[in-house]
Amino acid sequence: MRKFRIDQSRTETPTAGLALIGHCINRYTPLAKTARSIPKRHGIPNIDLFSTYAALMCVGKRQALFSVDRADEQDGEKQPWRLGVKLIERTIDGNGQLLITPEIELEGWTTSLPEPNVENAPLLPLYRGHALCEQFHSEFKTDLDLERLPAEKFDTNDLVMTFGALAYNILRWMGLRGLMGEHAPIRHPAKRRWLRTVMQELIYLAARVVRSARRLTLRFSHHCPGFEAFRQLHAEFP
Repeated sequence: MRKFRIDQSRTETPTAGLALIGHCINRYTPLAKTARSIPKRHGIPNIDLFSTYAALMCVGKRQALFSVDRADEQDGEKQPWRLGVKLIERTIDGNGQLLITPEIELEGWTTSLPEPNVENAPLLPLYRGHALCEQFHSEFKTDLDLERLPAEKFDTNDLVMTFGALAYNILRWMGLRGLMGEHAPIRHPAKRRWLRTVMQELIYLAARVVRSARRLTLRFSHHCPGFEAFRQLHAEFP
């Protein structure tokens, strides 16, 4: 996989962190060697398919949480309440088919609980009431968008879960190596970072791809908070 030259500018493209996925696969997994032993049935190299699928799983699904305060008047008194909204953007359907246009899912909840108890993130588990065990595998299941397996065949789903484990390990490695040092974006002290934090700080970085003098350059914004962490992580690859 070709290496990029890391730079900064004022124009960017999203998810520049995917440039690290191929390097992680080539350096820390035997997929490049294994792919050569699988007969090709198309014109695309197998390692490119493996890298692309693992990269898509590292992106996961994009979501946003926000709330709106409202008040209704009843019997001459204003009754405040809050509307919580969750917006999800998916690029792969339940059958594993890549979508030409993203699928948008919108969910909403209303509550009259006091404001300190209904911040956007805690509002969702109050209404869903998931079992406690959901929290222990929520990173693998939710952040990597593996709530629904794509196929009816066990072998296919087993392969998808294997790539999910690979994507999980890559993101964990990126979080430990890139977000725990002194050049990492400001965060509270911790022994490791959540996958969602790794995605936000290293994968969802906007950058511009520049081709010049037979070289590829990823040009980041001057105000990119994760630039130093990304550059140091990228420099670890030969």
